[in-house]
Amino acid sequence: MEGSSSSARELLISLRCRNLTRLKLRSCRQISDAGIAAFAANGKSLKKLSCGSCTFSTTDLNAVLDGCSTLEELSVRRLKGLANDSASQLIGPGNTSASFKSICLKELYNDQCFGPLLVESKNLKTLKLIHCSGDREKLLKAVLDHVERLTEIHLEKLQVTNRGLSAISNCSNLEILHLVKTTDCTDVGLSSIVERCKFLRNLHIDGWKTNQIGDEGLVAVAMFAMSELD
Repeated sequence: MEGSSSSARELLISLRCRNLTRLKLRSCRQISDAGIAAFAANGKSLKKLSCGSCTFSTTDLNAVLDGCSTLEELSVRRLKGLANDSASQLIGPGNTSASFKSICLKELYNDQCFGPLLVESKNLKTLKLIHCSGDREKLLKAVLDHVERLTEIHLEKLQVTNRGLSAISNCSNLEILHLVKTTDCTDVGLSSIVERCKFLRNLHIDGWKTNQIGDEGLVAVAMFAMSELD
C-alpha cells in the first residue's frame, strides 16, 4: 500500500468494520500517516492494538490514542519510526487515560517517549518492558510513583538495579512479577519485594549468567511463602 491508496484502504477498513475490537499489524511499512489518522478517527470500538516492525511515528500513535478512546491493551515492538523522532516528541494518553489496562513495550530504543502515556494511565494493571535499551530505572520509578493499581509487572533484558526493585516493592497490589535477565538485580532487591508485596502469587526469576540472586533471595521467598500459609 502506498500514498493515497494506503490511506484510502485504512479508511475503508475503519468505515466497514465498525465493531472491530482487535487489530494486529506486523511489518506494515507502507501504512502512511494519513492512513493511521483515517483509521483512528473511526476506531471507536478498538480495545486491543498490537504493532511490530512498522514505521509508525509518535504522531501516528498519538492519533490512535486520541481517536480510540476505548483502547485497553497496547503492545508495541520495534517501531522504526520512533527512532527518527526526537526525544521532545512524546506520546500522551489522549482519550485513553482511564481505559488502559495493559501496556507492553518491546525492543525499543527511545521508549522514554512513552513516559506521559505510562504515568497518566491511572488504571493500568499490567506493565511489560522487554529488551528496551539504556537505563530505564528513571522511567520505571516515575510510573510506579503515579500508577497505584498495577498487579502485574514483567521486566526482561532491562537495565534495572535494586533501586528499581525497591520502587516495585511499593506496589501493594502486585500479584505477578517476572524478572528475566535483569542483570543488576540482587538478593537485596528481591527480598524487599517479597517482604512488602503481600499479594504476590506468581514469581518468575531468570538470573541468566550473572548469578546475582542466590540463597538469600530464595530464603526470603520461602519465608514469604510460609507466612502466607500460616
